[in-house]
Amino acid sequence: LNEHGHKGALFVCGMRIDNADGKLLFLDHLLNRATFYNDLSKKVLGREVAHTVLLHHNLLNSLFLDELIKMSQNKGWRLIDAKGAFQDAVYSSAPNILPAGESILWALAKETGKFENILRYPGEDETYEKEKMDKLGL
Repeated sequence: LNEHGHKGALFVCGMRIDNADGKLLFLDHLLNRATFYNDLSKKVLGREVAHTVLLHHNLLNSLFLDELIKMSQNKGWRLIDAKGAFQDAVYSSAPNILPAGESILWALAKETGKFENILRYPGEDETYEKEKMDKLGL
């Protein structure tokens, strides 16, 4: 117990997750980014693509994976395996841009020069979520 009589806080990857705020922020972040890239695919390609999600093997992702899957399905998204996703022609694209290393959709959008106002670099970084985390005391 800490000085306030509470159990010690559980931190994973620098995020406090022993409360509902941390959990909701994490799940909201993942769904927000998935929605962003889904919308980006429609803007850049005129269609939805078979998306892939990169989740690293760690405690934080394992704690909430089931809920993330359920929330994704509740949004009407259908889960498919990587083999099925990579059959989408978008994954044969080879955008000629620098910097490289972001998602294929980010790179295709960058290559057009039309989406600079919505592309962030790096695409995923703690600085984008820091203010929200600070407000929640995470």
